[in-house]
Amino acid sequence: MEVENKTNKTRKSKARNILESVIGLAMVGVMISPVIWPIFVNEQMALPLGWFSALLSLSLMSLVTYLFFKKGSQFRYELKIRCSQSTFCQYFKYLFGYFLAIPYFVYIIVAMGIPTTLHHLSSPLVEPATLVLTVKDKESSYRRTRCSGRMWFEEYQLLFNDSICGMYKPYWHILSPGDKVIFYGKKTVFGFSYEGYKLHTLQGREVNGLTTSQLKLCLLVGCDKLHLFGAE
Repeated sequence: MEVENKTNKTRKSKARNILESVIGLAMVGVMISPVIWPIFVNEQMALPLGWFSALLSLSLMSLVTYLFFKKGSQFRYELKIRCSQSTFCQYFKYLFGYFLAIPYFVYIIVAMGIPTTLHHLSSPLVEPATLVLTVKDKESSYRRTRCSGRMWFEEYQLLFNDSICGMYKPYWHILSPGDKVIFYGKKTVFGFSYEGYKLHTLQGREVNGLTTSQLKLCLLVGCDKLHLFGAE
């Protein structure tokens, strides 16, 4: 009987470990999906999810605080082992790290990752679509270590959802606030993923479609001087 109980406990423990591993892998997959397959998340959905992630983060930080300060805390003991050089390190470096990491990762997973994952799962079922966005701002220089060619758009406001990286360099140089870019891709209730884009309007006027050589000339003398705009 005792051997049978031990066997059952071992099976339950293995099953729990497998379940925890699956959940952990799923969370990692959802968390990195906005980085690997970025989309413009539908902000009517992302905004409530953002508020929910804030409440969830507060709950988790309260739990961490309780686990840290309770009598005989195993959590505090483990932190002490990792950071044995000083009490300051123990209380502030790691605990502060948790308080920074929890809101960040919860927001990424809940507000960005879940809609992104659901979008890519459902996008094969929808027809191609277009999305016209208005340039809000761009980086002061094209080359950046983490995000070259970054550009922000007025139609999207939420953190990590208001800009793109890797804008085509000639486009990046020509575009300025108020200009429009048309994106081609797939649109679902969860968001919009783009496969390509082209100029839509420059200086408030519709562009007929610029070749690479025309883009280079625009950089040198200005598009308005080349008569590249459509009829007003």
